[in-house]
Amino acid sequence: MKQIALMILISLTVALTSCSEKNEPAHVLAGKWSMTEYTCLCPGLSLEPGEYVWEIIPEENKAIVTNNVVDSNGLTLLESGEYDIAISGTTFSIDNPSDICQYYFDESDRLVFDYGIDVDAPGLWFIQYND
Repeated sequence: MKQIALMILISLTVALTSCSEKNEPAHVLAGKWSMTEYTCLCPGLSLEPGEYVWEIIPEENKAIVTNNVVDSNGLTLLESGEYDIAISGTTFSIDNPSDICQYYFDESDRLVFDYGIDVDAPGLWFIQYND
């Protein structure tokens, strides 16, 4: 009887553990994001959905960039490819671990990567993207 009770207890523990791992919510940055606006102390850039997309995969610490921008208005954008990322709290970096920004969602639910907008550094605005 003790062996049956022990086997039931082990089975329940395994079942509950596997359920809780599968039900963890995805990170808020997980998914595809399309840049709509790039601002800085420069001419800036407005884009159509799908022109410049970051697929952020937090659990693998990577992002896949798809760059279909024809005219970047002289701004430097990442080329299409796979990049290392780091996320800690509300800080984010892509490609260069020392180039850290804050991220947040604005009143329109756009994802903002803020490199110091208040001191004329770049701000990147993204919307969730489903192609």
